[in-house]
Amino acid sequence: MDELSLTAIAAKKDERRFEELVRSLKPWILKTASDASGHYVTDSDDEWSVALMAFNEAVQKYDEKKGSFLSKVQTSHREREATACGARRPRCR
Repeated sequence: MDELSLTAIAAKKDERRFEELVRSLKPWILKTASDASGHYVTDSDDEWSVALMAFNEAVQKYDEKKGSFLSKVQTSHREREATACGARRPRCR
């Protein structure tokens, strides 16, 4: 198991580890949010909040037997973005 997966597992129960994981992956999380929303996203945008909720959900639901952690984050984010997009349809792609 890779270091990122181990950190994600530890972050399930340790808020400090979770915050460290968010800090270390922030550029990647923002890029994932930008890709999903179709426009540039900063940590001041609503999409950042959606991305953090998806990231937290991915950490909490991550099962190393079912694939990579980053794939889980991307799947969670696409699902969250689709839900958020439905709530604000005019702003979506």
